Amino acid sequence: LTVSHNDSMIDYPHSMASTYSLHLCPCCVQPFTDANQAARHLLMCNRHPPGREIYRDMQRKALVFEVEGAVETAFCQNLALLSKFFLEHKALDYDTTPFVFYVLTVVTAIGCEVVGYFSKEKDTPDGYNLSCIMTLPHFQGRGAGRFLIELSYEMSLRLGSYGSPEKPLSDLGERTYRSYWQERIIEATLANDAAGTALTAEALAKQTGISPTDVVSTLQSLQLFDGRGGGIKLSSSIISDHIRKRQRVLAVGADHFVFEKLRLSWAASDYLVLRLKASSTSVPTHTLYVGCDVDDE
Repeated sequence: LTVSHNDSMIDYPHSMASTYSLHLCPCCVQPFTDANQAARHLLMCNRHPPGREIYRDMQRKALVFEVEGAVETAFCQNLALLSKFFLEHKALDYDTTPFVFYVLTVVTAIGCEVVGYFSKEKDTPDGYNLSCIMTLPHFQGRGAGRFLIELSYEMSLRLGSYGSPEKPLSDLGERTYRSYWQERIIEATLANDAAGTALTAEALAKQTGISPTDVVSTLQSLQLFDGRGGGIKLSSSIISDHIRKRQRVLAVGADHFVFEKLRLSWAASDYLVLRLKASSTSVPTHTLYVGCDVDDE
């Protein structure tokens, strides 16, 4: 992986900041100023991110690693530095201690290549389930951003809580999240209609893991509130459009990343252990990035 010189290079050590381009290991994102150095590094590299594997789909060759920022500092800092090349207006902080990183990779002939990631603050009073999200450009358009968003909400559900991305969102991030929220809310509404169950915004939040505020704003944008009884009503056009979108998703090839929750080997107790570790360490109140961005898929 090679990145060309731009303003983001100034955040790297001085010996690297002045070079025209950086060569990064595709598996551990360690940067090098020389391509030959990067090639020699691959002979010794573990060829996968550090941390704990929590998701495996060998049909699509997708693996996810949970990496604690307080333990794997060098890797997480390199990942954050790399993100600055592709995410505009992000405030970088070198202290990754308060965060845990969830790194999506794809198995290739080289190893487990980093596709993208999202970071999450281990102890957030605002209930954010995602601080920053990034998909590398050469993997965009394959559903990686959507995969990571679905993963973040499945974790919220397993924690028995609501989730929401850190605000403010970019325009691109807003569109991607809005699309996800709409699909999940429509799916849940259709399932409840089929069961003959009355549905409220609060019930939708509990079923989807989406925060009540985001649920209400999505219902309002779709004009789904039934003015007569205050319930939720789907029009035939919304249902038809939703079915077409689902058919397109089901038709994607094996090179697309599709999240399947049954493949996730992760429990609420795993995250509580990380939070206990974080609480025993003095951590700052700032976040690694302000807002988030995703590829529009």
